[in-house]
Amino acid sequence: MMARAVPVQLQELLESKRRQFAAGLPARMAELAQLQGSVRAHPMPGDFERLARIAHGLAGSSALFGFDALGAQARALQLELQSATAGGATPPGQRNAAIDAAIQRVRDCASGAR
Repeated sequence: MMARAVPVQLQELLESKRRQFAAGLPARMAELAQLQGSVRAHPMPGDFERLARIAHGLAGSSALFGFDALGAQARALQLELQSATAGGATPPGQRNAAIDAAIQRVRDCASGAR
């Protein structure tokens, strides 16, 4: 069975959305960094889950728009956060260091994705 060609209009729309996603990465990274800082200074209930939701959104959107490395790092961050919060306990210092490293990898990939 032959694959059908993607209509030019759809290709243009997807490329436009891809550019919008890439242009929005600095703001998303700023949001990630701000929440990371809050978690380090004064973790509030739900902060780690919010970080995981941001990572989840980045992972899915990155994959959709062809930013495979960013998507993989965001997914790894999401899994790290889910592991850290299993059982509802605040992650200990060692886990925080792993989360910080995972966030930095996401930010590094995002800076190269634009």
